[in-house]
Amino acid sequence: MDWLRRIDRDRIIFDFVVNESDRPFAFESEALALGSRVIRSPRFKLWNILPYGVWWYRCLMQHPEWGIVHGHHTSPAFVYFAIARVLRRVTIAHSHTAGRDQSLAGRLRVVLRWPLRHLASNHLTCSELAGYWMFGHSTLARLIPNGIETTRFGYDATTRQQIRRQLGLTDALVVGHVGSFSSPKNHSRLLRIFSTVLKTEHRARLLLVGDGALRAKIEKDIHLLGLEGTVSLVGVREDVPELLSAMDVLLFPSHYEGFPVTVVEAQASGLPCVVSDAVTPEIGLTDLVTFVSLTERDEVWAVKVLQLASQTHRESRVKELREAGYDAAQVAKELQEFYLELAQPSR
Repeated sequence: MDWLRRIDRDRIIFDFVVNESDRPFAFESEALALGSRVIRSPRFKLWNILPYGVWWYRCLMQHPEWGIVHGHHTSPAFVYFAIARVLRRVTIAHSHTAGRDQSLAGRLRVVLRWPLRHLASNHLTCSELAGYWMFGHSTLARLIPNGIETTRFGYDATTRQQIRRQLGLTDALVVGHVGSFSSPKNHSRLLRIFSTVLKTEHRARLLLVGDGALRAKIEKDIHLLGLEGTVSLVGVREDVPELLSAMDVLLFPSHYEGFPVTVVEAQASGLPCVVSDAVTPEIGLTDLVTFVSLTERDEVWAVKVLQLASQTHRESRVKELREAGYDAAQVAKELQEFYLELAQPSR
């Protein structure tokens, strides 16, 4: 969506193929307003590989204007890329992650992604680690940074006080997290670390921004740890820049990530970040990021959280992120040039 908002839509337009759902997707109304179309495909289940492939063949035949098929949902991409290449479309596989969960389904997704390093005609990645994880030592892999709208994420002291009053956090030490309620984000560990923080700092409060399949489990963990009244689950929000201004520290103990945009946004806001060492070190764009090993005890994490949260001086770091190439407008321009290069008749 950041790209769609900033790309030259007279020259390039995105249509979105998404899994079937009985409710609108995030930003769907905005995408439609900007001239995109949203097409719902069957959900890939492996056992339905033949009807899934037939659906894609018919869909691509109905849309000859799709000169480029840019795959972000990569587990079933071996199906739709194979068909797209037969139909002489340019294909792009985009790696946004650098790991998997330990379930059988997670292992299977790794196997299904392996053909992409040979099947996709172009490889994009959000970080060197994510590129290596999906494509190996690919000479095709091109890094496209996860840019943000830097001006939106600058720190604002007035907004900070307003949001804290609205959420009843005026005098609290606010530990924050922004992310989907999914296994890679490691919310169980996050809650244990926060519980340890609370034993030392009774004013501490945890602000969880996001939602997802694991919400019920997270709510259960909150109850088991006796954290009711100290954790706020505020759901998916459009005012993330304002919420980051309201926080005192970002806690991010992920099992794995490709390149977490939240940590980029937090740095723009001047927010100290305590991040798992399983996350690519490339995310350390400023000195605001402190890495801690997942093998360390919760007490070690808690001490670091309290140390960083107690810092009183805070200022925006937008300029540093722009200079590092993480402004969304810059990234959209780079992607547009890449698309137009691929769309040349010689390709």
